[in-house]
Order: sequence, then structure tokens, then C-alpha cells
Amino acid sequence: MTTLTGRAWALARAELAKLAHQIREACEHEGQLAGFVRLQDTIREREKAHRRFAPAGVPRPRLPVSSAVDFFVVRTFAHALAAGPSEPVGMLAGMRDDYIRARVLCAYEPLRSRIERTIGASVRAVAEKYDYAELV
Repeated sequence: MTTLTGRAWALARAELAKLAHQIREACEHEGQLAGFVRLQDTIREREKAHRRFAPAGVPRPRLPVSSAVDFFVVRTFAHALAAGPSEPVGMLAGMRDDYIRARVLCAYEPLRSRIERTIGASVRAVAEKYDYAELV
């Protein structure tokens, strides 16, 4: 896997930011903004902890925390949309809390329908297109 550089890196960050913003707008429109903010906070804390406990000698990531949050918002929503609205609760055991939060949001049918109808295909495509290792 190669690391994105220059213009490709900047375009990837812009694409992720745009989709994360559109997901936020959909959540806000459907009255699920508080859940979305909790998802962002969970991802932000996880990313900061990940960076804080990196081994000595490992270069600091060049991807800003805010962009990492955008990446994982898109990734968790793509995963939640792919899972389907009525997956058994037992399937959530051992899953990361940010992925669970995205699934809880997508379980709300009006929000799921809005995202599927407006940006669902883009969310899935962008989540498939980028890998965290390419962006850092």
C-alpha cells in the first residue's frame, strides 16, 4: 500500500470532509445530531489515544485528527449501511464502540433511508477507495 502525497492526499481529505459533513447534515435533519456528535467524540478520543501511545521513533502522522475523524465517520457509516438495519444484537459483541454508534444511528430508519437515498453509494465507494494507512 502506498501513501498518498500532494494533490491526491489533499483531494482525499476534501472528499472525506465533504461526505462527513453531508452525513452530519442528514443526522441533523432527522433529529439525530446528538448521536452523531457522540460518534465524532468517540472517534476523536480513540484517534488521540492511538497517537499518544505510538511507539518511540515512529513518525507522527501528518493527517490531522479532524481528517482522521472524517475518515472514520465515513468508514463506520459505510460499515453500518452494509450491515443492514436489523442485524442481531449478538453480532455487535467485540465490535469497536464507534462502529456500534454508527450502527445505532443507521438503525433509525428515516436517517438510514435519507443517507441511502442521497449519499449511500458515495459513502460506500469512498470507504472502499481509501485506507487509513494511505492517508497518514
